[in-house]
Amino acid sequence: MLPRHFFIVISLSFLVQSLPKVHLTLVNRKHSFYVVNLQDASIESSDNSSSEAENLTTSKPVTDNLSVVNITEHNDHDPTVSATSLSLEAGKNFTRSLMCYYNIPRLNDRPYAVFPEALNVSLCTHLVVCCAKVVNLTLQPNDLNDIQFYSRIVRLKQVNPKLKILLSLESINDDTGQSFVQMISTNSTRQRFLQSAINTLNQHGFDGIEVSWRFPCFEGPIEQRQLFVDFLHEFRDYINSNHNGSSMLLTAAVSARKEIIDIAYHDIPALARYLDYISLMSYDYHKFAWDTPLLGPNSPLFHMKNEIAMLRTLNVQWSANYWYQNGMPASKIIVGIPSYGRSYTLMNRKNHDYYDLAKGLGVTGDKGYVTFPEICEFLMRPNVTKVYNNVTAELYAYEGAEWISFENEQSSKAKASWILRSGFGGVALKDLNSDDAYRQCTKPNRTGPHISFPIARAIYESLYS
Repeated sequence: MLPRHFFIVISLSFLVQSLPKVHLTLVNRKHSFYVVNLQDASIESSDNSSSEAENLTTSKPVTDNLSVVNITEHNDHDPTVSATSLSLEAGKNFTRSLMCYYNIPRLNDRPYAVFPEALNVSLCTHLVVCCAKVVNLTLQPNDLNDIQFYSRIVRLKQVNPKLKILLSLESINDDTGQSFVQMISTNSTRQRFLQSAINTLNQHGFDGIEVSWRFPCFEGPIEQRQLFVDFLHEFRDYINSNHNGSSMLLTAAVSARKEIIDIAYHDIPALARYLDYISLMSYDYHKFAWDTPLLGPNSPLFHMKNEIAMLRTLNVQWSANYWYQNGMPASKIIVGIPSYGRSYTLMNRKNHDYYDLAKGLGVTGDKGYVTFPEICEFLMRPNVTKVYNNVTAELYAYEGAEWISFENEQSSKAKASWILRSGFGGVALKDLNSDDAYRQCTKPNRTGPHISFPIARAIYESLYS
């Protein structure tokens, strides 16, 4: 049994050992930046792994009314995990995927619900529909009203005939996850579930399923990690035997954090045999918590120069390469890019750099989760300062005590370009609903052409242009 406190103790031990050095380096880091104006920076590609971070950004004059700065930080990337040092089996002609995650709308969605007909699925190769759960060893919708959306979602194939639509199975949708744990615990319970799952997928016209277990043996016995492998093995066999080796897809959403990867996924080569893809949850590396009340980027591309110890693993590059190095083919690694942001409340309004103190979640959003329209509206405030960091390939903005880490077209292009150059399988956009941006944040008539999905479009252009 490995309780959640186990990981807190490990994190705190790293932090305590490193506190003197952390304080010194973070103070010094504030003087390592130079500031230039920036608006809609272009992306420069480079085959030189030693200058990967430096070549992500160029600068142009400011053309909006925001106070905007560009923070450029030179980095000392470990060449053993640099983008161009991977011996990629897929080569340059691999198939690139853009997996768009779509949450079935609820009446209380913020700021507005996004219905299936409003989605621009021409930007996506896959659409992953959230969510389903385990009920009495069967696959059931998370909400009874979800079923009425299934046919509307599947009809999107008329717009994009090549679109693959998957249903996401979440382990935590029953609040405790016990129904999922019960289902996966024995061969007989798994077989009963598999029959139900295949029938449901066929009935509604889905092309596959994504399994999202958060996380094997994280709050359960160590045996759960082998149960996860067994479950996927049997799922793959069941698909092959009932579909004659058809194109029904089996994927899994997996952690991007080292302390979870090492414990939850002990046999990554086996996962590679049974899964078509993994969707790497390379986001939420930093969000406010009582035990880590520090500002941080939600989905940093690279580690920053003075990050030390465990902090150096909290970035997209490290996570994707770690999965590859441990046996997952690069072509099967779909790297997550979030379209949402994370908000904090500053402890001191004058201290707004990464790793400065926060005293709580931000006011903007829902429990720190901020959708793109909410970010857009925040940026329209008169005294907002927006900062882009070319190493994290991410932005943050602040006004008063409110601080938000977020993505835009520029940052998502930087990440997608790196994913493309590195030879990974593509991008998992989390979530398409949150990328629901409207022209100049206007609220009236928020339907049809007013929906632009700028992050999805920026990623698409980076992957396929």
